[in-house]
Amino acid sequence: MITEIYMSKEIKTQHYLPFVYLNQFRSDIAIKERGKSTFYFDNGEIFKMVPVDTQGAKRWFYRKENTKESEESFQKYELDWNTVIENQRRAKYEDFLAFLQILMYHFRNTSVQMMDSKFPRFESIQNAVYDFTIQKILKLNPDQSIFENPSYVHNFNWECRIVNFSGFKLITSDNPSILTVTQDHNGYGPFFIPVSSCELLVAIDKTKYKFNSYKGTDNYSYISNGYVGCQSNSMIFYARPFSEEMRNNLWKLIKEQRFPTKCRGRFEKERFIPTHPYYNKKFSFLDELHKK
Repeated sequence: MITEIYMSKEIKTQHYLPFVYLNQFRSDIAIKERGKSTFYFDNGEIFKMVPVDTQGAKRWFYRKENTKESEESFQKYELDWNTVIENQRRAKYEDFLAFLQILMYHFRNTSVQMMDSKFPRFESIQNAVYDFTIQKILKLNPDQSIFENPSYVHNFNWECRIVNFSGFKLITSDNPSILTVTQDHNGYGPFFIPVSSCELLVAIDKTKYKFNSYKGTDNYSYISNGYVGCQSNSMIFYARPFSEEMRNNLWKLIKEQRFPTKCRGRFEKERFIPTHPYYNKKFSFLDELHKK
């Protein structure tokens, strides 16, 4: 009985994609409220309009105890998400914070395998965001901290910008944050996440790429949708229905090239292995910098 009373106070339904993110893909931009805004749910077989707030959650996803702590922790990121995106739109760039948001959405993915059940998912995600930034991006020693030197943040070596598309071209999914690697294994390609039906937040290593435009064409919305669809676990979401031909082509691609479950990342005891598609379908709004 004591256990049942205790468990009833915990938050059972835990969001891996928060409403504040998914609601940017709603079909009617004039309707913003929970329970009222809707979008299209599509798993390749079922295609229907659903309330936005019914998606992006799983029971006991992060932990079964102290769930208020984990929910409040992630809510800080979710509140920051609106601020980061609004600042991007106003050309008030905070590259480091925007980059951390892309990582957080990647690491909160439901398909990441837990290799050690004694190591909680909540702590694994928090550690992964920090350790990945320290080790793989800033390339600091394990005993160094991001916060010991302000220059790590002020002189961050990645640039984050929003690329705009006309209309309602972009989809999202139940696993929307893409971290690519170059085909020659010589570092990372762009990281990106759709932030609305017409905006793609893109992060690039400034030593390898530069933006030549912040406008995306229809062709490059298809590339983004292909990456996002093929990394999805089981479903995609979008604001406006596609033509039958476009939908069939997208699902043909997803079914042929969707990442196998074993390749969608895993948490080990002290490290995280992300999902890394190759950056082979390239964006026209990025130029590659060739070293002499």
